[in-house]
Amino acid sequence: SSAGLPFVKCYSGVCYGVLFLLEEGLLFFKPPRFVHRSKLHSISCGRGSGGSRYIDLVATLDAVTPARTSDAKSDTDEGEEEDVKRETLEFHSIDNGELRVLNEYINGVLTKAMARDAAN
Repeated sequence: SSAGLPFVKCYSGVCYGVLFLLEEGLLFFKPPRFVHRSKLHSISCGRGSGGSRYIDLVATLDAVTPARTSDAKSDTDEGEEEDVKRETLEFHSIDNGELRVLNEYINGVLTKAMARDAAN
C-alpha cells in the first residue's frame, strides 16, 4: 500500500476487508478468498464514479465448466472439452492514494509473472 502495508483496505460486495496483492494472485481477507493469477482473464483499476476519493479494482476471472453434453454439436464446438465462462470480482472503496500502487502491481508484478507462466 502507499502507507507501506502489505495490503489495501477495500470492500468486496458488502464485506469490508483487506486485499493482499501477491505475485501468485489476489487474496481478499474477510471472508478469505484467493484468486490465482492463472484464473485472471483481465484486471484493471481506476477511479470510482464522479469525483470520488475512492477507486475500484475489477478482476475478470476465467471459470472453466464442463462441456455441454448434447449429442448435436455445432462446428465451433467440435473438439472442445470445456466452456469458459467469465466471473467478475469487484473490490471497491479503495483510497485513491493507492492507484499508483495498484498500477505498479498490475504492470510490474502480475503481468510479468503471467508472461513467465505463458512462456513455460
